[in-house]
Amino acid sequence: MEDWILFTLMAAFAQNIRSTVQKSLSSGMGVWGVTFTRFVYALPFAWLYWFSLDGQASVEWLSLPSLFWLTIIIAGCAQILATKLLVQVFSLGQFAVGTAYSKTEPIQAAVVGFLLLGDSMNMLGLVSILVTVLGVMMLATARSALSLETIFAAMTHRPAMIGMASGLSFAICTVLYRAASQQLLSWEPSVGPGIEPVVAAGTVLVSVLTFQTLLMGAWLYCANRADLLESFRRWRVAIWSGVAGCIASIGWITAVTYENAGYVKALGQVELVFSVATGYFLFRETPSRRELLGIVVIISGIVLLVLGT
Repeated sequence: MEDWILFTLMAAFAQNIRSTVQKSLSSGMGVWGVTFTRFVYALPFAWLYWFSLDGQASVEWLSLPSLFWLTIIIAGCAQILATKLLVQVFSLGQFAVGTAYSKTEPIQAAVVGFLLLGDSMNMLGLVSILVTVLGVMMLATARSALSLETIFAAMTHRPAMIGMASGLSFAICTVLYRAASQQLLSWEPSVGPGIEPVVAAGTVLVSVLTFQTLLMGAWLYCANRADLLESFRRWRVAIWSGVAGCIASIGWITAVTYENAGYVKALGQVELVFSVATGYFLFRETPSRRELLGIVVIISGIVLLVLGT
């Protein structure tokens, strides 16, 4: 099995856990406070991971290209916005809808990747992405009558629009993380060997998390100190969001370092399968027939994707 597939599966599983924790945090804390916990509690674990990597000593921080830092800043801001939008949907009591429509990200990532990086994909890969997104749409409308009118209404509903905007922001940051990693892989340090893919991904991870934590921490201190304090008071729960978020970020960034962002995010749709399984085994939520059919469609798309790449 290729490395990018393993890292993507790890990321999808960890992200399911992180989303569940963030849902519980959204009760009693503002949207920006919950978003901040995603970064601040992941940061120390990200640095521990980076220091554990063989070859991280080859990174010369002061001589990294300026384009790398610009890419990191834009990508970090896009992820903050994406996370904020997703948490906002959760605060509206639309966890399933927000998660589902944010999963239009693979199509958006494929388009953004082509426009920004020239990443292309074969016909089977494109079909697999469309199939997985179809499965997501089936899950999103599983509790309502299935018709074109229902689907259109669901897509134009405010939580769905916020979810799709979140998906676009996630797509942009994912493609830019790939761009930042590629910049490091093509960078030739003055001393020592070139950077390995896993080290490049780890460097992107700690760079962006450090930037996001400092930016959000400073903003909350000035604009919403109550949420800042609450995020630290609830550390016993929030720390698990940080651990899961760190593992998910390691998986996503390393996967897109190896492979096209559209493919990675299409395989990442397996997170919804994990989500339904979590609901069944932990909360005794029995999936409907259409939800089961949606899962089958998603898995079929994933199989096509793996075969096509």
